[in-house]
Amino acid sequence: MKYEHPLIPATLIRRYKRFLADVIMPDGSEMTVHCPNTGSMKRCAEEGSRVWLSDSMNPKRKYRYTWEWVEVDRKYRACVNTTRPNQLVGEALAARVIPDLEDWVELQSEPKVEDGRLDFCLHQADGSRCWVEVKSVTLLEQDNGLGCFPDAVTDRGRKHLLRLEALKQEGDRAVLLFCVPHEGIREVTVAEHIDPKYAQTLKEVMANGVEVMAARVLFSADKEQEGMQVTGAVACSLVIISSLYVDEDLSILYLTGQWRQRLPAAWPGDTLAILNQKQGSVHRALNQAAFAVEKLVRLPFEVNSQMRAAILIGKHLTITFHQKEGMTFDVKAF
Repeated sequence: MKYEHPLIPATLIRRYKRFLADVIMPDGSEMTVHCPNTGSMKRCAEEGSRVWLSDSMNPKRKYRYTWEWVEVDRKYRACVNTTRPNQLVGEALAARVIPDLEDWVELQSEPKVEDGRLDFCLHQADGSRCWVEVKSVTLLEQDNGLGCFPDAVTDRGRKHLLRLEALKQEGDRAVLLFCVPHEGIREVTVAEHIDPKYAQTLKEVMANGVEVMAARVLFSADKEQEGMQVTGAVACSLVIISSLYVDEDLSILYLTGQWRQRLPAAWPGDTLAILNQKQGSVHRALNQAAFAVEKLVRLPFEVNSQMRAAILIGKHLTITFHQKEGMTFDVKAF
């Protein structure tokens, strides 16, 4: 997407009443602008931050200017206008540039569902449907590349997850797509410390087949015509999707939930690997699992230097096996 007119740089004084912000314009005057964001905007509304505004060119509009971007940590641009991610994803879907969402014959925006609307529905040639709900990720709590969602408690977001789950159970495909309009975010995780109910619901719906993806946004370097576009996939981090169990004698690992579908159809039950490590350690069992998983799903698998976790890197997800009490491990997706 390209802005119709060049964005106007300004300096943030404060954001208040959710939809308003006061800024200092380039000529030194103060101006109240529209802030199209219902979230907390944590770390994206710091006093003195550099911001960019779009100009409606309508002098009769109560708030002529709209806050579009902010500079976070004095080095990363982030888009705080929450209407833009849907626009970006819509353009990317239409251009068929998002992996695993390219195959459709009709693209429907804001389709009606039982209790409201979702963002997109991709109609397939065989009559099946893929429902897509978009969420914008702009919270970077530390300068470590790991973005968090949500940035505030979101009952509405939980409702969307449950609707996606219901559609999946009806036989359709259901996708939660995180759009990442933040230059400092390289991975995405659920903010369990902010909204534990949302995190728990996400875990449950993923275990029932709802897919999670993330799309990176590229900010234009053209100062004459600013814009953004979706350019590729971002890893989805630390989203609990299922559990891995090791039996008492460390002989069998079980993987349940979404990743069961990646195993060969002939593989019995939920057995992931038979390790035959009755006298071995958990660390050795993980090494054996790494080899078995890599062979089964044809994806790279590695164990960290402390031999405490095994990381399975997939096309959209990275799964981390963390040692827990006893022989139980959580499977967390990046």
